[in-house]
Amino acid sequence: MILITSWEWESYIWNHLEIVEGRMQKDGHEKAVLLGKSASQMLRKQVGDSLQLLGSEFPVCGIYESTSMIESGAIVIPLGVMQSHSDNAGKINFVNLRFSPGVDKARGREICDRIENLHSGLSASLASEAAQRNSTTRAVKGMTLAVTLLSMVVGLASVMNTMLMSVFERTVEIGVLRAIGWKAARIRHMILLEATLLGISGGVLGVLLGFLVRELLYLFPSISGTIRIEIGLEAIVFTILFATVVGALSGLYPAIRASRMKPTVAFRHQ
Repeated sequence: MILITSWEWESYIWNHLEIVEGRMQKDGHEKAVLLGKSASQMLRKQVGDSLQLLGSEFPVCGIYESTSMIESGAIVIPLGVMQSHSDNAGKINFVNLRFSPGVDKARGREICDRIENLHSGLSASLASEAAQRNSTTRAVKGMTLAVTLLSMVVGLASVMNTMLMSVFERTVEIGVLRAIGWKAARIRHMILLEATLLGISGGVLGVLLGFLVRELLYLFPSISGTIRIEIGLEAIVFTILFATVVGALSGLYPAIRASRMKPTVAFRHQ
């Protein structure tokens, strides 16, 4: 997700942007956008390219770096330009305040309380508090957690069912292994290893499928021209580790069941 933000041209916020390519807008009325470095990479846009925003073409005049992850992935437009192209003349969502040097967090919280007391409709918070209380952030985190838990349940059920069927079909084979001297622990380790490898294979396949779906989505101009789906190294590692854990956990019951199988019972199954 890429944030489109706009600031008043005279705001101090512009001063902390470090332009690494191109230039900043000439004034608060220039119809042009700045891209954060991460946004530039996700959108695959460089200085001189154009973006379709708010029903109009906006040229990219510059690319900036920021220590803030959110700002680095943002598109910045002067406030006046944003208002005129979005039918929101005279409307704003928030006001940024910069405290004087030496103001600590406790003093900052006190100032926020005084602002809120000015009017019942005003809400003021420190930057750190706003990030934690952001409803959108909470909603996304909640949805992500729900999808992750659902994926784990489905994955556990699928792999466990596969391994149980495998143990059932190999009942005679397991009986032979027990008859020739294989210990229960060795049988258990074998089934667990198979389940873990199955989980790893599923994780790798899922990552490859993710890359494929991303490239297929880019075939649609409405998507490729506005967003960039980034699959980072952390996401890849997490997916494979997650699949590995799911595979190992789902193989526990089939492994225990196979290790307790008696050779006589296995041969009778044949």
